[in-house]
Amino acid sequence: MMNNVDLPPPKVLVVDDDQKNLFAMRTALEDMPITLLEASNGEDALQIAVDNELALILLDVQMPNMDGFEIAGILNKNKQTQSIPIIFVTAISKDIKYMQKGHELGAVDYLFKPIDTTILRSKVQIFIDYFNQNKSMSELLKSLNETKKSLEKSNEQLNYLARSDVVTGLSNRFNFDEYLTSALESAKKSKQVMAVLYLDLDNFKQINDTFGHAQGDKLLMEVALRIKGSIRPTDTVQTPIARPMVSRLGGDEFALVLTDIGTPNNASIVATRILDNVKKPIDLNEQEVTVGVSIGIACYPHAGETPEKLKKAADAAMYRAKSNGKNNIEYFSDELNDQHNRFLLLDRSLKSEAYKKDISLVYQPIYNLNTKEIIAVEAFSRWKHPQLGDIPVSEFIKIAEDTGAIHKLGVFICEKIVAEIEKLHQYVSSSFKIHVNVSIKQLESNTFVNMMKKLLAKSSFNAENVIFELSETALIRNNEKIKQELDSLYMLGYSLSIDDFGTGYSSLGRIKDLPVKSVKLDRKFISKGFKDPKIAIIVKSMVHLAHDLELESIAEGIETEDQNEHLKNIGCDCGQGFYHSKPLPLDTVIDLVKLK
Repeated sequence: MMNNVDLPPPKVLVVDDDQKNLFAMRTALEDMPITLLEASNGEDALQIAVDNELALILLDVQMPNMDGFEIAGILNKNKQTQSIPIIFVTAISKDIKYMQKGHELGAVDYLFKPIDTTILRSKVQIFIDYFNQNKSMSELLKSLNETKKSLEKSNEQLNYLARSDVVTGLSNRFNFDEYLTSALESAKKSKQVMAVLYLDLDNFKQINDTFGHAQGDKLLMEVALRIKGSIRPTDTVQTPIARPMVSRLGGDEFALVLTDIGTPNNASIVATRILDNVKKPIDLNEQEVTVGVSIGIACYPHAGETPEKLKKAADAAMYRAKSNGKNNIEYFSDELNDQHNRFLLLDRSLKSEAYKKDISLVYQPIYNLNTKEIIAVEAFSRWKHPQLGDIPVSEFIKIAEDTGAIHKLGVFICEKIVAEIEKLHQYVSSSFKIHVNVSIKQLESNTFVNMMKKLLAKSSFNAENVIFELSETALIRNNEKIKQELDSLYMLGYSLSIDDFGTGYSSLGRIKDLPVKSVKLDRKFISKGFKDPKIAIIVKSMVHLAHDLELESIAEGIETEDQNEHLKNIGCDCGQGFYHSKPLPLDTVIDLVKLK
């Protein structure tokens, strides 16, 4: 969480016409780090909402003259107040029609009288943290933008003249050295992996001698554009002090700094892209010529902790690439070289579709915690590579996403699942569900919905039996394209489950607007929720919130009987984990669920 020391306490408005209730709420919240505002009628509440920046409104439903629903409706129509979270506080029946009406008016939750102080404080704290985080981020972005504009205005022209290569327009050696030093200091402080790449063109002297220096410069300019074009926004974390830097060091030598790359293997993804782009033909004097590039990679902290050591390591790796046949990539570290070779092998397997004969499916049962019946399964892919053995699904899905192979891989896996669904549904009830994980990259394409539509048309399975799982963190993007894709899947009959619920800080209102059937409580909460009282409260609140939203709650990673019983006692609907069953082959699942 960000440091909120310089921010004023967030304001929380309590609205209730009963002074006793106001006093009770004031007593429950008075020691929290907030400024508590009170209103006893709708007119005062609306005026306070307009005059103040509120983190949350605790709104009584039953009030004379103007009830809570009317107040919420007015707030929702005002651009200034429509984004304020509202929790209805009510003593009326939990009838679903009242709850639906409240959520339609923008409510994020319900609390029922008499108020449980612990639950009240827990829910208020969640919105305080969310409000403070947004404020801190806003102030930080504002400060960074102002600083950036000021620096750019005063130094842009001077920096360009002093730090740029005159042929390619890239940064020069001086700029590279200066940036590498600052980037390395930042990487040390943030404990992030960064990479230095040295690139040397193969056989450039021969091209220069044949076509002349003017054409040689033209080739260098084209290569510079291709190197820059090989870097995507997602390759590094880009901030004013952390961005990729491409430089020309002199002659036919280039250098690249990649900051905050996550893992060393991500440097090879960029390097492979550069190899593929640079080797494409270049027109010189109406003749097509090709030029290769040898790339050496040195990563912090693996290859050194000073700029000089990283540069020497990258240079040594680059010369090893040349000596090993040119037009290839070498890491300075043997260990990282092995990882790179593993990546290349998996990447080739994915692109050639050689994986199809080696990928199988297993299914982990999902149990109703009350009846102990298997009501669904979650499908998992298993890849037994002929040379590397078992490949973790997180590894090959990440590679597929980074290289673009995820779309063909996703089609293959979905087709395989559909074929097995048809077999499974010969033995189970019509309400039996299959959960299928989907990548955000698949939904961002224009092919996934059409693919699932075609599968539905040529197969006998029912779309209502398929629930796609999307991680909560993916919803943070608030991408309208993703919502459209999910709505289209819903129109076909499919539904959605939010995976890792509670870890992504996604908007509750956004979840309400999506075709969500269930939420899956992240295994981190389950493993810690019985040792940490605060986490236990959060788990219970999430289960109750799911029920209030008419969503099924599913706990992941149940490993002990104590965990299972506790989840059942707090009202969690379903669960999965090694306590119940590990992922199983289809035939074993059929034996477990076969109708008698």
